[in-house]
Amino acid sequence: MPPTTQIRIRRDTAANFTSANPTLALGEIAFETDTRNFKVGDGTTAWTSLAYATGYRGNAAAPISNTVVGDGAGAALQSGGVNNTIIGYQAGERINTGDNNVAVGLQALYSTTGGTNNCAVGLFALQQNAASQNTGIGNFAHQFCSSGADNVAVGYTALRNAAGGNQNTAIGVNAGSLRGTGSDTNTACTSSLFIGHDARPSGNSESNQVVIAGTAGRGNGSDTTTIGNSNTTGTFIPGGNLTVQGGAITAQGGFIGTPIQRVTGFYGLLDDSYFAGVTGSISAANARGICYCPTNDRIYVGEQATGGAVRVIRPSDNTVVATIASVGSGNQLCYCPTNNRIYHTSYATSKVTVINPETNAIVTTITTNMAGCIGICYSPVNDRIYVGNYTNSDVTIITPSTNTVDVSDISVGTLPNSITYCPSNNQLYVPNESSDNVSVIDVATSAVVATINVGNQPIGSAYSPLTDRIYVANNLDGDITVIDPATNATDGADIGTSSNPSHIAFNPRTGRIYVSYGVTTARTTVVDAAARKVMQNVTTGIGREIAYCPSNQRMYTTHTVGNLVRVLT
Repeated sequence: MPPTTQIRIRRDTAANFTSANPTLALGEIAFETDTRNFKVGDGTTAWTSLAYATGYRGNAAAPISNTVVGDGAGAALQSGGVNNTIIGYQAGERINTGDNNVAVGLQALYSTTGGTNNCAVGLFALQQNAASQNTGIGNFAHQFCSSGADNVAVGYTALRNAAGGNQNTAIGVNAGSLRGTGSDTNTACTSSLFIGHDARPSGNSESNQVVIAGTAGRGNGSDTTTIGNSNTTGTFIPGGNLTVQGGAITAQGGFIGTPIQRVTGFYGLLDDSYFAGVTGSISAANARGICYCPTNDRIYVGEQATGGAVRVIRPSDNTVVATIASVGSGNQLCYCPTNNRIYHTSYATSKVTVINPETNAIVTTITTNMAGCIGICYSPVNDRIYVGNYTNSDVTIITPSTNTVDVSDISVGTLPNSITYCPSNNQLYVPNESSDNVSVIDVATSAVVATINVGNQPIGSAYSPLTDRIYVANNLDGDITVIDPATNATDGADIGTSSNPSHIAFNPRTGRIYVSYGVTTARTTVVDAAARKVMQNVTTGIGREIAYCPSNQRMYTTHTVGNLVRVLT
């Protein structure tokens, strides 16, 4: 029988090795019997300075089903923790009873003790996690999660500060880490989705929020979906159907699709069987200007009277809930999404009043270069407010972030009235009452790039994303001129209406345009923009401005004669 050779390596407890602090010979192996770690000598380095060969420094009772690699990794593992994979310096160091965790990276999943089914990959990923079923992939991903569960964070610092939020998904660098527009951290959002670089909620403790943008997407509160950012000029769906259940699609500062006929199935009420009707009336003295504010779901109506006031209407029950006094005799209003403000023009006082819809208080008034200001609109592509000065026959530009006049005024035709922004070419269309034409302004250069002859005394204008056309109401001709923004030329014959059409608005629910009459005709006309035909005349009274409310899918028309606001389907 051949002789038996037994090889035994140097061994002792970790404490004894540390106390003796030997210097192992080159290639000599020494094994810690209580920790099951070992070191390999280099002939010069003392024990306490010599690195472990395996890096595993856990409890000797740790079950063999765990895989641990790295200095300090899984150091607290006991017999209760099984099926953990821990790789990296101090990765999963405090796991003692937790099961089925994966930690890869320096201090990844460092604070977890009894959590289960967590996955942390990256430097400090899920470092302070104390819960279960969280996934953090990327350096600092979901780093400060202390109590939140069922979260997924992918990307550098994604969901980093969300300490207590549950069921969130954040994909992108810094996605879901901050909130609002500054440096405040997002610590408690729940059931939300953030996709894109620095995509973030509007506030803390919000829920069921979706924010998707290439960069800097900002949410709009709980139970909302935001796609794009303030620089987004169009959202396209190349094919298929877009279905809206129980609500409407709101475009803040812009429009949806260019042209929207590419979005098959968006408009469900384009057939001849649909008819508009008056569903309610609201008292408002000398009502004229009107606009919708999406952040508080309110309709703002300017009164054309001495001193002036703005009535605030709640669409859910069509009740006036606030009155803002001393704004000047009103003409037109518009909403600016970048600073959440309402802008109100006053021809009589030559000023623009800025209103905070959160408090329904006046923030400031702007008088620089204003002279009989009437028309107003917001341009999302460059974040500017444009004001038409009826007296000076020019357009003033306002910067919303400072509420100051931006550059020199833009000269247009004689007596400009309304202003309409067109998203398909990023240009403004300004009807000029006295010169019977429309001035086209390129917002990139602040220059008039075309002058289009239309009918007699053009007043109101509107853009239809359904047809990608501009519609201009010719007051004295009793018709509507159609303009193709691709060529900045009139497109076909005018659409005949009743006498003295004044203002126009697009209804995204039906795909039709609504026309009011400001002199003698006591009705509102509904026009099929695509077919270029009048579908219906609704008896409403002599009207002024028109606005669409997405929360109740109604059109609102103002009536100076009659002192009221009509609500139409």
